[in-house]
Amino acid sequence: MRPGDPAAAVTLAGSGRAGEAATSDAQEIHIAGVLVQCRPLDLMRVMRAVDALAAAEVFQSSVDGKLVVVIEAPSSRQVLGAIDEIRTLPGVINVALVYQHAEPAAAMQQPMGTPPVQVPLPAEERTMDMKATELTRQRAREDR
Repeated sequence: MRPGDPAAAVTLAGSGRAGEAATSDAQEIHIAGVLVQCRPLDLMRVMRAVDALAAAEVFQSSVDGKLVVVIEAPSSRQVLGAIDEIRTLPGVINVALVYQHAEPAAAMQQPMGTPPVQVPLPAEERTMDMKATELTRQRAREDR
């Protein structure tokens, strides 16, 4: 998404779930970095198709068919949906999630240098890596 893009305002303002009231407390922003590999002959077509997705933007590309894509959505489910859409594009060989970050939308409104808003993610929104890290820390405390 690009700054000033009308779709960006809609995506950030919505909760992503039908019938769910949107409140500023409950809104989250999920940002993911994705590496896409496609056939070099399909590079321009894949780039246009990815840029046409509401939640995705091609950040960088190379002539050998590699693209760095940024996905921004209000839930991890929608991030995965965008990844699935990219995966099904003709000419795409592989799609790999390399980075994901989530935080409350209110934190994005704070000036740089201020303490972040501390709101824990619901259990169903945590990644497997986050759960494994929590379990490792818990076991380390128990072993002391």
